[in-house]
Amino acid sequence: MGHSKLTDKEKKQILAHYVETQNYSETARLTGVSRATVQRVVKNMPNVSEKVHQKNEQNTKDVLGYMQTQKETVCKLITTYLSAMLDPEKIKKANVVQLATALGILIDKFTTQDEKPADTSLMEALLNAVKGGGNGDTV
Repeated sequence: MGHSKLTDKEKKQILAHYVETQNYSETARLTGVSRATVQRVVKNMPNVSEKVHQKNEQNTKDVLGYMQTQKETVCKLITTYLSAMLDPEKIKKANVVQLATALGILIDKFTTQDEKPADTSLMEALLNAVKGGGNGDTV
């Protein structure tokens, strides 16, 4: 695609790559044209933002569909990790930054549920374990 006049097919390829990558530089690399050419082609194509939005929606749908097929595995993994986080020996070995980060993530995830109040029993158990952890750090 190194010549000055692009064919309709080349323009469509540029657009297709841009919709996929949403990145001018990456599209330029993939199609062999300059970044400026990619920008010009994308800006002159009608409905680009709509196509990008549709691609994003499809990607989200695909990821959620895949996640649904892995739900059992993910639930087992979460249970395993939460159990490990409650292990007093692991808590003793963790530093205050690690403990604060883990607790912050848990609080953030449990308190973002709009439909129902958060179940804080796990967080309370972690706090109690941290208080009794005896690693010398204070929270």
